[in-house]
Amino acid sequence: MLTNGIYEDLNELDELAVLVINNMKKSLIPQWELDYPRYKNFFSDVETKSLYLYKHNGKIVGSCTVLRENDPPYKTIDSWIKNKSLVIHRMLVHPDYQIKESQMSLLIMQ
Repeated sequence: MLTNGIYEDLNELDELAVLVINNMKKSLIPQWELDYPRYKNFFSDVETKSLYLYKHNGKIVGSCTVLRENDPPYKTIDSWIKNKSLVIHRMLVHPDYQIKESQMSLLIMQ
């Protein structure tokens, strides 16, 4: 179920972030360190109502932040997107719910 993140979700989401970051490091993906994204980032996302969670059986298994902002790179685009872009940040998916290679092959074939 897709839902907006609330303050009561932040501890569980922070635990998910640590799990995902450690899993990424194990897979040699150096995108994030253990200090980002974390509780303080998610707290700000709740304040701006930009945090979205996916829950399965009441457990957070995914999240992302969608911001109505124009980061500097977007401002250089000469088109409609210049003023109407949404930026996805801090996307997390629990390792047990990530699409495995064989599942991806099935999706592509359909």
